[in-house]
Amino acid sequence: MSAVGYGLGSALVYGVADVAGGLATRRLHVLTVLTGAYALSLPLVLVAAVLSGSALPGVEGVIWSAAGGAAEAAAAGLLYLALATGTMSVASPLAALIGAAIPVGIGLATGESVAPPQGLGILLAFGSIVLVAAPQRDAVASNRAVPVAIASGAMFALSFLAFSAAEEVSNPFWVAAIARITGLAIVAALARAVSQPLVTPRGQLWMVAVAGLLDATALVLLLMAYGGGPLGLTTVLISLYPAVTVVLATLVLRERMARAELVGVGVALFAITLLAVH
Repeated sequence: MSAVGYGLGSALVYGVADVAGGLATRRLHVLTVLTGAYALSLPLVLVAAVLSGSALPGVEGVIWSAAGGAAEAAAAGLLYLALATGTMSVASPLAALIGAAIPVGIGLATGESVAPPQGLGILLAFGSIVLVAAPQRDAVASNRAVPVAIASGAMFALSFLAFSAAEEVSNPFWVAAIARITGLAIVAALARAVSQPLVTPRGQLWMVAVAGLLDATALVLLLMAYGGGPLGLTTVLISLYPAVTVVLATLVLRERMARAELVGVGVALFAITLLAVH
């Protein structure tokens, strides 16, 4: 599969995982959700890493993987909190926009080149994210979920940069395993520090498990995408996940999709066709 396919696959799975994580965080503390999600997905990632037959990463790979895992844990926690306290159709696109803009800027500044159709696709992808968030943007301007979503996007950007560097020197499954171990250690320690339970209640276990397993799958797809494509273009593809979140919220949660959101999803689909041009 090409980098485009892996990137879109990651966006699709992340979009579903974010809905599950956001819903779980409406019922449980965000640190309890993350601890459960990471703990439940870690065995799967470790088994995949061992079965890959690849050697353990060197020091550089471990450092980048751990840095990515720490940033991802912070980003996911902030995003779940924003999704739980604000409007999903605003918080998710806002985090994605910030998370994509920084790596794209760095990629272009370091000499990455894109074909004209891909350049137009990047612009349309950013436009689609704005359109998806547009219907309720003014209504939540003072909502505390907005700065939380922005902070989440910044941490996602850091995780994308770290994972891109880690993938260059390590097997993606081992990168994911180290990242998950690091994230689990951090969120579990924070949960204990603020006296939040580490064990997910049985009634919410399935939702937390879905979020964790999908998030881990999306991470592996993300790493494979970075292995075959440039930083900026790949990050834009991965950052299209809000379109999935909005569509899923409409189909499953019965949230009404505004006209701008519909246009945004359509623009995203057109952007994907342009980004796939080589």
